[in-house]
Amino acid sequence: MSLHKSGIGVIMDVVYNHTFKLDGSALSKAFPGYYYRYKDGKPSNGSGCGNEIASERAMVRKYIVDSLCFWAREYKIDGFRFDLMAVLDIDTMNEVSRRLREINPGVLLYGEGWTGGAIALDGKSSASKANAGRLDGIAFFNDGYRDALKGETFVDAAVGYVSGNHILRDRIVDGLLGREKWADSPSRIVNYCEAHDNLTLWDKLAVSAVSYHERDRKKMARLAMALVLLAQGIPLLQLGQEFLRSKPLEDGGFEHNSYASPDSVNSLKWDMLDENSEDAQYIAGLIGYRKRHRLLRLGSSEEVQTHSYVADPSAEGNIYPRFYKLRRLFIHVGQTDMVFPVRLDKIIFLCAQRHVCHAENSSYQQHRKDNAENRNSIVLAVYLFILRHQSKIAFQRDDTPKSFSTPSLIRNTRSAVLA
Repeated sequence: MSLHKSGIGVIMDVVYNHTFKLDGSALSKAFPGYYYRYKDGKPSNGSGCGNEIASERAMVRKYIVDSLCFWAREYKIDGFRFDLMAVLDIDTMNEVSRRLREINPGVLLYGEGWTGGAIALDGKSSASKANAGRLDGIAFFNDGYRDALKGETFVDAAVGYVSGNHILRDRIVDGLLGREKWADSPSRIVNYCEAHDNLTLWDKLAVSAVSYHERDRKKMARLAMALVLLAQGIPLLQLGQEFLRSKPLEDGGFEHNSYASPDSVNSLKWDMLDENSEDAQYIAGLIGYRKRHRLLRLGSSEEVQTHSYVADPSAEGNIYPRFYKLRRLFIHVGQTDMVFPVRLDKIIFLCAQRHVCHAENSSYQQHRKDNAENRNSIVLAVYLFILRHQSKIAFQRDDTPKSFSTPSLIRNTRSAVLA
């Protein structure tokens, strides 16, 4: 309750898809052979951990639903994250959603829409991302957007949009607008670029963008996190991601799967918060901005379609989603040497080419002057990438509690077009 009084909700990570062991487990002792799935007389291993739970059976479903309701009712848990949710069946997950919403209508439910291997359950019955339209009020991790942002997760050298792969531009636009074929609403989408599994964002950039200077990789990391926080859907950041968390190994490499790693790998290195304080403050500012503007948190695909469109890009790598509602918001990713075709109350630059966005840029300064005449307007400039001068961007009115210092600039043309 103290967390709730401080305005902090609690989401519990639950693993119902398997148990630590099958033989000798409490479930096997209670009813041998009932709680697990078998294939050809052998335990099925869709979890990748040696066994998988038969959630479709009545008493297994009851165990799952009753235990979740207990956590929600007695401990006031605000939401649940389901590990390998596709191992579980659709009917069980829909019953979970129905019963939990009777306790807390605002409960947050989401999970991994994949398995750890082949499961002994008809694919049409699996609570997978492919079947998202048949699940009620349950969101899924958007692994497609994750890989588009930073590069294929399971290929270390794969490059994502933030580190130069402009072929993925359209995929990023879809992610920003919450347009996923498997999701009927942005509320069903959990956007992220880092989680507890696989390389952290910072480590992924270290191995995939190894030819770039650290200062460039920091800008790539900021860009990736901003594209998560400004996208329609539910944003997720891993603890420590805001100050570039890393999981280094003694051999100079990085840990991909740290579930069994020691504290030397899994612990938070709090000195990195001091070292990367500007990055952390930057992300805090974006979180605050998102919370204050409903335009970034539209509740349905229809709303997004009504209040947005994508302008034609004028250069490689540029994307221009525009959102309209009461006030106008323009999200620009790419170069900024452009003339805005309409008056905009809010502008978000997610990347600036090295020749623009300083005091001598007449088109931008005129735009600021024009909007300054409108007392209700807010001009937001989020500079994530290449700027020519060290500068501070003050946010008008109460838009953010602080200004942000942009990092020292570089004049590397190759880096300047990484938007």
